[in-house]
Amino acid sequence: MKKLLVLFFLISFKISFCQEGKIYLKNSAVVSGVEKVFVYAPPKGFLIPDNAFVRIVYQLNMPQPVPLIKKEGTYEFSLALPDSLNFVMFTISDGKKNMVDDNNKKGFVVYLKEETKEELEISKLNKLQLSFYENSALGLKIK
Repeated sequence: MKKLLVLFFLISFKISFCQEGKIYLKNSAVVSGVEKVFVYAPPKGFLIPDNAFVRIVYQLNMPQPVPLIKKEGTYEFSLALPDSLNFVMFTISDGKKNMVDDNNKKGFVVYLKEETKEELEISKLNKLQLSFYENSALGLKIK
């Protein structure tokens, strides 16, 4: 009985503190000088308004939000990003800048340079250095 109760609490904890939505590159190969297409897959049963936008932060820059385009159960958006970027952060908001999905105040991170272990580690270190800015710009609570 104890094991069943512990299992129940673990599953409840996971469900309450984890969102299943994600943002990822549509094409895993990053091509220099070409606009990158990203896919946003919201959690199941999550209602995304028609006028949803993606808020973006990278390298102390916060460009204008980009509209989400619905495509068969997922959403897509395109960005022209500098080739030197290691990562980019996203949140989803509505047309009035109200937060719709911020991944439990952690934002969505996409690492653009992760082909080798060294590239991924450098990308993660760059992200850590900019956590304060990301928190402020996107209203996140990254520790």
